[in-house]
Amino acid sequence: MSDDNREALGRLIRQQLVDMGVGPSKIVEGWSAGPTRSFYWWMSGEKPPLPRSRAMLEDALGWKRGSVTEVLEAPITQEFTLSEVRDWGQAPPENVREVPAASASTHELLMEVMRRFGELSSEVERLEGELKSLRRVANGSPAKTHQDMFGLAAHTTDAGMNMEHLEDGD
Repeated sequence: MSDDNREALGRLIRQQLVDMGVGPSKIVEGWSAGPTRSFYWWMSGEKPPLPRSRAMLEDALGWKRGSVTEVLEAPITQEFTLSEVRDWGQAPPENVREVPAASASTHELLMEVMRRFGELSSEVERLEGELKSLRRVANGSPAKTHQDMFGLAAHTTDAGMNMEHLEDGD
């Protein structure tokens, strides 16, 4: 499991909350204190849920069994969408599309602001990545290079390119 996998799980959790129209506090209602605190770590991608908590998380979000493990153990090149982790046979959770009431507590309002901030931050990151790719294409360079795709610092194995390093040592 890599940092990328934890971040992908956090992104999916945040997207699910947005789709449901609820904040984290609504999801963790009735949970014990340990998983409640941990939910915020899972949502931020800081820590992965322990195997014993994964089923509880999947049930709360309406995801199919094993989807959390699948995301955490997937190759880093595999990206998941909500439609892949959802349990389509399950009825949507009762708390779908709730909006905080005007009489909501300060804590609930703060959680709603945090949820919306996370949603917007994810969208900004995605758009910045697209803008970066578009700038590369506009400048005449390919949208994806080997260095971009694989994080490599080396160039191709063309004999002429490798010779430049050998000539300096003579």
